[in-house]
Amino acid sequence: MAVKPKYNFQWQNPVLRQTIYPFRDKKLQDFLSYFVEIDLWKELKNAAVDPKLAGELVWEHKKLQTKLNRAKLEKEKIGPALKDLEQKQRAVRASREARLLIYKKANLEAKLSSLKAKMNTAQRRVEWYAQFAPDHPYFEKYTKEFELTKISYDAIQAELKEIEKEYNAKMAVFDAKSRSLNAKSENLTRQIEQASERLSRLPRLDASGGVSQGAAVRWKIMQYEEKLTIKDQRGVIEAILERFNEEPEQFPLWLRYMVIHFSGMRYQSAHGSWADARDLLESLKIEELMVENQKIAPEELDQAVAEALAEKREQKESETDSKKLAQIERQIRMLESQYNRGRAVLEIEIEEESKAISQLTEREVLDSLKAMQDQFPEWAWKEIVSRTDLRLETKEEDWETLTPEETQERWSWEQRHWRAIMDAWERKDITGWRKQHERSLSLIVSRAVCNEVSEHIHHLRGLIPGAGLTSKPVWYLNHQKANPGKAYFKRPARIEDLKTGASILWLGWVSREPNAWQIAHPLSGVEILPASAKTTAVNRRGIVKGKKGDTWNYRVEGNKFVRRARPFITKVVNPPKVKTVKGPEIKEWLRWTHEAIVIDVVEMADGKYVMTFETGQIGVNLRPLSHILDRWDVFVGYIPEGEVDAAKLGSMLDRDKILPPPAALVEEEVQPGMAFSLPMVEEPALEEAEPGVVSGLEIVQLWQSLTRREKQVVALICLGNSTREVATRLDTSTSNINSHMSNAMSKFGVKHRASLCAWLADWDFSSVDLK
Repeated sequence: MAVKPKYNFQWQNPVLRQTIYPFRDKKLQDFLSYFVEIDLWKELKNAAVDPKLAGELVWEHKKLQTKLNRAKLEKEKIGPALKDLEQKQRAVRASREARLLIYKKANLEAKLSSLKAKMNTAQRRVEWYAQFAPDHPYFEKYTKEFELTKISYDAIQAELKEIEKEYNAKMAVFDAKSRSLNAKSENLTRQIEQASERLSRLPRLDASGGVSQGAAVRWKIMQYEEKLTIKDQRGVIEAILERFNEEPEQFPLWLRYMVIHFSGMRYQSAHGSWADARDLLESLKIEELMVENQKIAPEELDQAVAEALAEKREQKESETDSKKLAQIERQIRMLESQYNRGRAVLEIEIEEESKAISQLTEREVLDSLKAMQDQFPEWAWKEIVSRTDLRLETKEEDWETLTPEETQERWSWEQRHWRAIMDAWERKDITGWRKQHERSLSLIVSRAVCNEVSEHIHHLRGLIPGAGLTSKPVWYLNHQKANPGKAYFKRPARIEDLKTGASILWLGWVSREPNAWQIAHPLSGVEILPASAKTTAVNRRGIVKGKKGDTWNYRVEGNKFVRRARPFITKVVNPPKVKTVKGPEIKEWLRWTHEAIVIDVVEMADGKYVMTFETGQIGVNLRPLSHILDRWDVFVGYIPEGEVDAAKLGSMLDRDKILPPPAALVEEEVQPGMAFSLPMVEEPALEEAEPGVVSGLEIVQLWQSLTRREKQVVALICLGNSTREVATRLDTSTSNINSHMSNAMSKFGVKHRASLCAWLADWDFSSVDLK
């Protein structure tokens, strides 16, 4: 049975939102507040400040300053009182009565420890004799010994409690006052921190205590942002969609897509985060066919060859394509050969199976894998989930990370076959996400770095860039040559150079040789490293200035910009004597360091900014315009938009998918995808068959074999809780939960949690203490 996914996008799943989108709330709120500030500044920059608004800001300053001063004064008064109280406490602790109580307490605790050890020894002996020799006289002897020791233990414990009570009574008055004063001090510290933090965020008043237009705008933005923080994700996205609808011309579709699906994503390479589920399904089916082909009986092979020959001869009569015709003739010759006919049958079956799988939808492929879940080891299934859209339904916080136990199992000798399958699938093309997004636009990676975010945007603009940063300048220059006046690559000198959708590329010097995707090469017709950019002095701490060798030597080596220096440095010799010596050579390479996509050049309360979509905390960012224009290390490239499949893009921006009604979050059954068994997996044992095969008495006996903690863990897992939720509820670690679950599965003789939960589907867990 297949299930329609509850979530359309990974950011709708609370677990994935927490792991994939650690900054999502902030970046979505940033997007809204930036555009509100832009609108407010347009409205108010040339208008008189509203007296009521100015009064609110001045009053907020006074209120916070008064609160801060009062809290500081009160805290200053608490200090001497605490110091006086501590002196009195020390005096009481040093008194003869207190020291005598402490001495008695230590002696009693030592006696209790000795009696506890004696009780444990006696108890172990009693338990042994009770089980193996209940009639032996030593059973009664050790029973009495245990009882007498316990009487002494209880008496001393009661005496210890009385002493502790007497000691605590002497210190109670001090403890109560100390707790009260410390709590008051901590509360005042929080008040001071909160007032100081809010004061630092408040727009500053001018020298005369008045409110400027800029301060008024920032005050309104601060109030707006505070209202945003109380909205949940759905409320913020509703506000964003409303903004899109109000001003559609201001928000191109690529920007809407990126804001909704990428805002707040973590910064890490997308390589290896996605693998084509269709490839895995196909490789598993091919392996099944190969195993079946080896077991085929001679008479079955004769029949398969006859059927294949008839089909291929029929195809030959109607085929007009020369390449396909040549392939059919080759297969006919193989089928007619006594030595190659088995291989020919296998080749034809694989060809037909591959064609059938290629015609499945993405959902059908995933459903087919999901139908096979019980055949995969748990670690392999977790890797499949982490690299496909099956992760949309995960409830596990460690959905993409194997536990130590799973890692150990993955690398065990017994798992070598599965390991080979998974490694081949995962490593087939670690950059496959790039082509997949280019084809469908529906793939949302689970992590990305700067150029990968930019590549997604280029795809959404109907363009296909090269991979990495190094290829971008050449890509832009080629388009500039083909479309002069429309496409360009240059240093930005004016606002008009920063068109919506343009790439900003930064250069920088690094001390480690960059890889082929980052290095800056010399470019025809573009001066990458002008003379004005060649810094003379080596800017390093400890370098002796004015000596030969403290300047950079620039050159091109192997199509790479390199600079070298071997400056003099200070070296301590026979401290405190210092000697000047020639230091080791410093070598640096020029590389492309970052890429961002221009949204617009905007004017805000404190100046002009280039609004970009980029990494860091992935989303909309602001860069001062002065940091972009007329800089040697900043380039901008632009290509007009190409053709985009509007249907594909529209599906990703469908309001009903982005904000489905709550009822849509209920799972619905759909038709199952194609599934098959895997020959490399052993047939399930009787105890792993359907629950009805095993008697109720056997299940009761197996349940009773579990420890109390194992029963708690199994009950909570079977009731639908995730490992993390169970660990939190039982106040333990996830590794302990996995260990208890593994023990329980071992006792039931099953390999998968799903199998164990199926056995206990009708079990009444009401008798289990789940606290």
